[in-house]
Amino acid sequence: MNFTGCIIAKNEEKNIAKAISSLQHVCSQIVVVDTGSIDNTAKIAANSNCEIYFKRWNNDFSEMRNFALRFARLDWIIFLDADEVLLPLSMEKYGKIFQDDRVGGVSCIIKNYLTDDKSSFIEHRYTRIFRNHPKIRYRGAIHEQISESIIELGLDIYESDITIEHFGYIDNSTEKKQRNLELIKKELSRQPSDYLLFHLANTEFSMNNLINAKEIFLKILSSRELSTENLELAQLRLFQIATSLNDWKYILEHQNYIFTNRNYEGLKQFILSACFMHRKQWEKSYHCLLAAKECNSSLVEQELLRKSIEAVEKYIDFY
Repeated sequence: MNFTGCIIAKNEEKNIAKAISSLQHVCSQIVVVDTGSIDNTAKIAANSNCEIYFKRWNNDFSEMRNFALRFARLDWIIFLDADEVLLPLSMEKYGKIFQDDRVGGVSCIIKNYLTDDKSSFIEHRYTRIFRNHPKIRYRGAIHEQISESIIELGLDIYESDITIEHFGYIDNSTEKKQRNLELIKKELSRQPSDYLLFHLANTEFSMNNLINAKEIFLKILSSRELSTENLELAQLRLFQIATSLNDWKYILEHQNYIFTNRNYEGLKQFILSACFMHRKQWEKSYHCLLAAKECNSSLVEQELLRKSIEAVEKYIDFY
């Protein structure tokens, strides 16, 4: 096993044991950087045979991550957040990739759970596995990126289906959201980018600041800087915001937008069905519900979908 696992953590005693355990299957070295815990985070890590280092938190995620990289001794790095778990079985078929000198990083699927029962989640990609190289380092105070430094070395980033489960969105405190909001705004004032605006809008959305979020999402919809994945999530958020604000006009005007992500498309169809229900257009609502069912979206509660279909069928029969 030629991997060093790295984690930065602060007051993560509820989560860190699972994160460490998931790395132990594939990593011969695990580095944990504690950034000021007052709970048992460091003790749990030490009892798990990890190397523990301490650095005071300074509102710069990249600096914290790069500090951890200084202690990595093996050829490849796997970086997790303390509230994440690597699914080890998903790595088994990629042995040849880690032996390919042209590959500098591996893009993983990050599965962000939104509910305790794992029934609702959003997926995105992130380069979490990369070569241990002195010029491969994180950049950006928040929503830090490693990919740019890999590409600058002329190395490839391989797109894999290696999966990391993230549980941080289930219990995301107001204090944490406010901290992130302030960090993003500070970084934007220093280095404006659509990527940071995207994360600012998502943070505003998570804090239910819907008008602010809507304004920013609309601003970045035509961005060439953002990935298709980011742009689709921005459009999905606008559908969700329109639903919360009863802005049925926006939903109807954009009903022909097709998401490549089936989870997003399923939620859009469900939202569109609600719009047609509001307009008492039962046949159209019914077809949207069937389309949502076909997508089997992780973002749509299936029992609610079933009941909605039954209710609309009754309206159709009645009218």
